[in-house]
Amino acid sequence: MKTKKKSGPKKGAKYKTRFEPNWDDVKKLAHIQCTTYEIASFLDTSVDTMNYRSKENFGRTFAEMVKEWALSGRCSLRRMQWKIAERSATMAIFLGKNMLGQADKVDLGDDSKKLIRDFMMEQAHDYNKKIMQENPLDHIDESELC
Repeated sequence: MKTKKKSGPKKGAKYKTRFEPNWDDVKKLAHIQCTTYEIASFLDTSVDTMNYRSKENFGRTFAEMVKEWALSGRCSLRRMQWKIAERSATMAIFLGKNMLGQADKVDLGDDSKKLIRDFMMEQAHDYNKKIMQENPLDHIDESELC
């Protein structure tokens, strides 16, 4: 008679090896704006495990630590953008629009608005006229007939 093999840890091995993340790697990943899920996946563990280890080591949740470390990454990115803006008009314009609320505004005077409106009305009228010439009966509602 065959005996069933027991699943689970081998004899003498009670627990899995304790996972301890390399916090320098976690900090670098947060610095480049990786999410908590991406960081946990990169380290081949779960967000729950990372949260548990974070509370053990820092007394704060994993999400709080990642958020804090990500801020330094945003500061570095901003510093790089400012350096590039010194040499690039495109970057200077981008920063002006995004940080200072600047925008490309074209002021159309009343005459221009009237010309555009008249043109659009003329185009719509011509289109309707063309459709009616091609298929005049397709545009009549049967309820309107006697």
